[in-house]
Amino acid sequence: MHNEQRINGLTRGLKQAPCGQEVSELLTLAPGLNEIYVVATNAAGSTTSETRRVTWQPATAAVQAQPAKRMALVVANAAYPKYPLKNPLNDGRAVKTRLENLGFTVTLQENLPLRTLKNVLDTFLGNLTGNDVGLVYYAGHGLMVNGENYVQPVDADPTAEADVEYECYPLRRLIARLESANPRGANLVFWDACRNNPYRSWRRSV
Repeated sequence: MHNEQRINGLTRGLKQAPCGQEVSELLTLAPGLNEIYVVATNAAGSTTSETRRVTWQPATAAVQAQPAKRMALVVANAAYPKYPLKNPLNDGRAVKTRLENLGFTVTLQENLPLRTLKNVLDTFLGNLTGNDVGLVYYAGHGLMVNGENYVQPVDADPTAEADVEYECYPLRRLIARLESANPRGANLVFWDACRNNPYRSWRRSV
């Protein structure tokens, strides 16, 4: 009997073995106190009964999985003195809202000169370690020189291809620093850059 309810029918014909006789039954316990009552009668009519009590306390709530830690940096550059852009600010703000809806902690920065861009990246990367996802979204001008991609700050006005390395921020460096800062997480870069060349006087294509 389990909590005064019969759990099986009579079991007959068991024979005593040198090691004894075992009968097993799988029970589904109820929350709280469970009373299990067993009666055994031998061939001569002698009866033995025994009661066991088992208390089962189920967990009050399932263990909740920890939410993923997600950090994002959104940089939108539009206010270039010579070649302003129309869309990056709106794009950056829309991306920020969408990422926040996806559970990211988002930092939005707009119209960054090179020194500020470096400081913003340093702060973001310094806080990135231990996150499940690190994400950088950039909207603005981008340049490619000698096979290298560069983020163009709003104060960059290179007069020759050789100036780009010093006035802009290399995308390859950003990717390498993400990997170093967050080696166990997933790191994503979305480079929404205008790739047309405003510097058409340069001899090589950009």
